[in-house]
Formats: sequence, C-alpha cells, structure tokens
Amino acid sequence: MESDLRSRPSARAGVIDVIRLGVKLGAGKLRGKRSDLAAEGTHWARGVIDRDHAADLDVGVPGKTAHWLVYSQGMSAQALKCR
Repeated sequence: MESDLRSRPSARAGVIDVIRLGVKLGAGKLRGKRSDLAAEGTHWARGVIDRDHAADLDVGVPGKTAHWLVYSQGMSAQALKCR
C-alpha cells in the first residue's frame, strides 16, 4: 500500500496553503463551467500530502484544525465506517 511508504502520519496545511486553495477555487469559479472545483481541491490536498510525505491531511488555521483523510479512497471509506 502506498500509504505505508509515507514517513509522517499527517501533512500539515497552514494558512498560506489554505489561501492558495482559495485562489485556485476562486480562479476556477471565474472560469465557470469549464472548471472542476472538486478536482482542484483534490489536487491541492494531494499536493500538500505529497510535499509532506504523509498519508492524510490536517488543515490548521488560527482557532481551528480539521483532520482530513484524503489520500486513498479505501482509507477514506475505512475511516468513515469507524465514525
């Protein structure tokens, strides 16, 4: 499994990463029907995960932290079953 090769359990997306996501989504919204906002968000999340060599993603902004499991569909499905 690819996630077994990851060195850290969670990638960390900070304020700058969230701003970059907002810019990508805003640009996609301006493109209108030609854009796929879900694909842009997925591409962003996987980019942060790959950058940090992790299996999933923590998004932290002042006052809030969210934990997202996004790398593989199987891992996401397993996590959702546990909730």
